[in-house]
Amino acid sequence: MTAARLASGQTAPTIAVRVLGAGLLAVVTAVSARALHPEGFGAYAFIVALVTIASIPTTVGLRQTVARETAYATARGALTAIGSTWIWAVKWTLLVTVAMAGAVTGWALWAVDDPALARHMLIAAAILFLLPLPRMTAGVLQGLGKVALSQIPEQIVRPLVLLGLVLAAWWLAGGAPVTVSTMLVLFAIALAAEGGTSTLFLLRAMPFRLRDSLARGPDISRRALAMSAVSFGAIAGVYLVNSNLDVVMLGLLGSTAETGIYKAAATLSELVAFGLGAINTVLMPRIAGLHASGDRAALQRVVLRATWLISGFALVAALGLVLAGRPLLALVFGDGYAAGYAALIILVVGQLANALFGPVALILNMTGHERLTLAGHSLSVVANAVLNLALIPRLGIEGAAIATASSLLTWNLLLAIALKRRTGFYSTVLVPRAMR
Repeated sequence: MTAARLASGQTAPTIAVRVLGAGLLAVVTAVSARALHPEGFGAYAFIVALVTIASIPTTVGLRQTVARETAYATARGALTAIGSTWIWAVKWTLLVTVAMAGAVTGWALWAVDDPALARHMLIAAAILFLLPLPRMTAGVLQGLGKVALSQIPEQIVRPLVLLGLVLAAWWLAGGAPVTVSTMLVLFAIALAAEGGTSTLFLLRAMPFRLRDSLARGPDISRRALAMSAVSFGAIAGVYLVNSNLDVVMLGLLGSTAETGIYKAAATLSELVAFGLGAINTVLMPRIAGLHASGDRAALQRVVLRATWLISGFALVAALGLVLAGRPLLALVFGDGYAAGYAALIILVVGQLANALFGPVALILNMTGHERLTLAGHSLSVVANAVLNLALIPRLGIEGAAIATASSLLTWNLLLAIALKRRTGFYSTVLVPRAMR
């Protein structure tokens, strides 16, 4: 059975896992924000944003490459020859992680004057070694069609462990603010729990013995795989830079308190697009499998149905946040965070546009047009940076929100045009029926 068919029944359970994960993320973020207070929460968000960007080559880029190659092999009935690809992924991960951790360590020891920031970056360098394993195993599970299962370690296990640890640390501190260093160590422990769980899931879900696959000999182009991982990593890197640029620039141009308030608003706004993330996870192996088999009509039908689901979730979430955003900020994060309501509304508009355009980037990536995705995201980053520089000094967190919302609209529009022109597919319900 192909990964596409296996994944076809995964939509409901995957969405259920992502809904639960979104709720847990909101709770963890809320507890962390209260435990750290706005200043500490802003510093913690700043460090995590930088670590996320540094881990891209061995997380998102590798995960998408492994998922795609596994889905291709499944669709072609050659799954037992995929083991050498997975071994390559492990070697790639080790090499790149050592390089990135070394760069972060060097920066912390020789380029950072603030002792607290240097200490945080050294912890971040250690965290880099914990990030790749759960991402790679999740990619394999996705490619095998075990989409909902692949999400449980990241969406359920890690936030539950982190929540318990943060509550325990806060209780031990007697209600005093938890330090940023402590939060980073707790984050590392939660990542280790996620990695152990994902490895256990993969071992139980493996349809054959890995050593039997390796006995067939390597039948892969390491150069092609490396280029694919770099391409996906570059795309994810530009996207995550774009997603975290507002937090980083607020940290540089504003105060840590403003950064913390803005991060709380941004976290709530992401609920609008959670359907996009959940359904993209299901779509990844299906699109890869349908593209490999050449079934264009089925691929377009699957994408359009998914976009209607994504848009429906987004509209409901956006309406709820517009109506109840201010009390939600105060209730969830604390009274000091209610000042982020105006920024929240702006970000909600941007995330709604993001959802209405559907899985445009995913389709380009899974059909071999990664370069177009990279170009669209890159142009958006430039626009985002210019707008942040111009608007943050004048408008503060609202200026950062305007820049982020504008960048979301920019890259979605550019990629939607590229998708239609290069492939003939469309991914948004906004396209008039006469133009389809």
